[in-house]
Amino acid sequence: MNVEETKKAIKVMQAFVGGAEIEAKAKDHATTWDNATPAWDWEGWDYRIKKKPIEVWAYVALSGVCLASPYNLSPDVSLGSDARLIRLREVVE
Repeated sequence: MNVEETKKAIKVMQAFVGGAEIEAKAKDHATTWDNATPAWDWEGWDYRIKKKPIEVWAYVALSGVCLASPYNLSPDVSLGSDARLIRLREVVE
């Protein structure tokens, strides 16, 4: 391991000690990240802090156009009769 790889490993391990979820994948053949109870085999595995998806609520027209957030909705915004309040969640890989 070089210095930068060691810094990354320390960051991941400190997050694990602090209660963060860790994901791992084998370096030689895995293409997806899986939840892990890490064994800290840095030669054969890559580890990362599990990403938390962003979730927001928004008013969206049936056409798919985002009209406003309920948190910053101003009186001059016209939602129209087809607006729906929906929850949007980021897809993390």
